Amino acid sequence: MPFRPNINDCLFRNYRFTEHPAAPGMPYGQTGRRATVYQLQSDRGGLHALKVFTAAFRSSYVADSADRLRAFSGLPGLKVCQRAVLTPQRYSSTIQQYPDLLYAALMPWAEGTTWQELMLTGYSLTAQQSLALARELLTILINMEAHRLAHCDLSGSNIMVQLQPLVITLVDVEDLFGSGLQRPEKPPGGSAGYAHKTAPQGLWSAEADRFAGAVVLAEMLGWCDKRIRETAQGEHYFQPEAMQQNTEAYSLMLCVLHERWGLHVARLFETAWNSRTLMDCSAMGIWSEALKTAGDGGSIIDGPTIIEKEPESVLTATARHLYDALKQQHARGNLDEAVRLAKALEVLWPNYADARGLLEQIQQEQEHLGKLQASATAWQPRLEQERQELSTEDEALSQERESLKAQLAALDDREVKLHQRHDELKKAEQLLATTQSALGTLKWREAETYLAQLDSIDLDASA
Repeated sequence: MPFRPNINDCLFRNYRFTEHPAAPGMPYGQTGRRATVYQLQSDRGGLHALKVFTAAFRSSYVADSADRLRAFSGLPGLKVCQRAVLTPQRYSSTIQQYPDLLYAALMPWAEGTTWQELMLTGYSLTAQQSLALARELLTILINMEAHRLAHCDLSGSNIMVQLQPLVITLVDVEDLFGSGLQRPEKPPGGSAGYAHKTAPQGLWSAEADRFAGAVVLAEMLGWCDKRIRETAQGEHYFQPEAMQQNTEAYSLMLCVLHERWGLHVARLFETAWNSRTLMDCSAMGIWSEALKTAGDGGSIIDGPTIIEKEPESVLTATARHLYDALKQQHARGNLDEAVRLAKALEVLWPNYADARGLLEQIQQEQEHLGKLQASATAWQPRLEQERQELSTEDEALSQERESLKAQLAALDDREVKLHQRHDELKKAEQLLATTQSALGTLKWREAETYLAQLDSIDLDASA
């Protein structure tokens, strides 16, 4: 029978299902792509997670990897590696009662909410919180690198964040890469908004987290900036179809990282974004060194000094990309989009002279276009008045045409009747002449016949 627990249902005698804090009367459960995770509370008050896999991910692989994963549960952020798996050998009665619990995993509960949910709700962070989050995540990833471990599907949905006190926990660790761990039959292909262009080939190596880690760190470091929060698209900052492309969102992120955290941090993200392989991305240890001198997250660049401090590879290249897009939109006549790009470029590099000149030109064109639109708009009431007058004239003409048609029909009828009278007159004249001829020859019977025919002609009826 399907596994549908109720609040306070007991499992293994000393674990009970808790109530969802946002849905009274419902058990606390969170459903993802692979599984539904329920919250359980032991008799001692401790919280645990029961991960019930969907049929597609329910296999002995979970049990085989669980014993090996426990070895890493003492590392920062990896407490969910401490787990027990419900196998047919050890939990046969439970599985017979609830077949969906086959290879389900019981593990410590990860407090907080996902980084994805924090972004989705637009939760505002201070610069200090952004930096603390990034450093906490780096602590986890650096320790994993030191042990040659990788999550292999790092994303906003797999990072649990508790802000007070600050704790980050990685979840969904079933496909963890590491020494002694079994390679999954189908390695992860990366998550939307975090996947490197090589991810579809399968991620399972010590370097698997470098690109996704760089993206998550950029999101965390940039989230204290209102521009980043307003640009974010739902549950992640970058659109999946725009990964590793020179988009406006990428340019803004690069700009914010540079403004708030310095050149080194911006370059690390730029390197990851433009990488051909995961090996081209910087190790997490290098990120950690960069953040040691990153400051407090306030703007560390003051307009014109960008040109003096920033090398060609970062801001100049980004500015040129935006400028090319700006010229393209201008050439297409998309003036509003061109102005938006120009203003974004102005934020990135206030002293970019070419863009400033083109922006002034576009604004003049917009002003001229506005005047033309106003002139065109002024014609609307005149055209409407003319349209109404023509409609009135058309109606009058139509009525007059109908009247004329009636008169013409009457004339046609009179003409027909006139022709009929001419015909009757001609016939009467012929009969009269014949009658007179018969009388002249004393053929009075013939004359009498002709006169009868003549009498049958009603000349008045033809009128």
